[in-house]
Amino acid sequence: MNLYNRGMRRTIEYRKKYLNKVYEAASMIVIKYGGVGMKRNNFTTERLMEFWNHDEPFPSKSFIIYAVRVNVIKWFIRHKIQWKDDIWNADFLQGMAAHGKIKWHITCFPSLYYDNENVTSLIKVCPFGGRLKRHGWHYVPSLYLAYSTDTPSYLAGVLACADIIEKDGFSYAKMDLSVKCWIDMAGIPIVFTGEDYFLISPIWGAIFTLKMPEEVRSRWLNIKRPYGTDFYAPILWKTYVSNTFPRNGLPYLRSQRKIYYDFEKANGEKGKILKKIEMARVVGGMTMLSNAVRDIVKMWGEEA
Repeated sequence: MNLYNRGMRRTIEYRKKYLNKVYEAASMIVIKYGGVGMKRNNFTTERLMEFWNHDEPFPSKSFIIYAVRVNVIKWFIRHKIQWKDDIWNADFLQGMAAHGKIKWHITCFPSLYYDNENVTSLIKVCPFGGRLKRHGWHYVPSLYLAYSTDTPSYLAGVLACADIIEKDGFSYAKMDLSVKCWIDMAGIPIVFTGEDYFLISPIWGAIFTLKMPEEVRSRWLNIKRPYGTDFYAPILWKTYVSNTFPRNGLPYLRSQRKIYYDFEKANGEKGKILKKIEMARVVGGMTMLSNAVRDIVKMWGEEA
């Protein structure tokens, strides 16, 4: 290979590497600020400086508009970008989006349509860009981020959108039937199923608050008379953490003395409390809980 061809090859390789850096910065900009397409007002100097971490000079707005394509940004976000946030990550975002339908576009970024006010509340505090209108979140590039459904964050996103209602003197988490498949896959017991909704104990939302934004945690952790917590909390703690019960090791986990009293009273005999709790786990339909539930309970154990 002569010197001219070597020089050309190096030039082409440099341009490819530089263009990849441009796509990385452009992808981060649209993830944070949203965008219909490659619009000039999206790529200001301030935004480019925010996400340009390279020695080379950052590209001009006109260069990005000329050289960068939406379909390549979509691919780049899906395969190259990782949004590093313990709470607001792709898994939580997609769990939240499970309460609606994503409409994918060929020439611009996708939109999320839903009928859940809790989704709106979460969108308002999230770090991802898009145009929020009533029951619609438009041009949201972050929906292309790669995600997993088998994580605590995904289930936290699903549960964070539930309503908390009162029924027969107790509080329940009310969820739309559209997300029932994810609750079933997690092995979470369903208390009641209506025509277009179902109810679960609020403890499931409460334990996943470790992976929820601060803005929604108090809604789950300060519920009066949450249904089933005296039953579920000690079972979860014994199954995944310990045979001793520290008060508030989990949300709504009561003192060991009260737990022992409740299970003795319910079974009509003294002694063998741990065995009775294990039997209650089987009777209560909690033998098929997913890895996401196990992992989140263990996180509470680490913090206790």
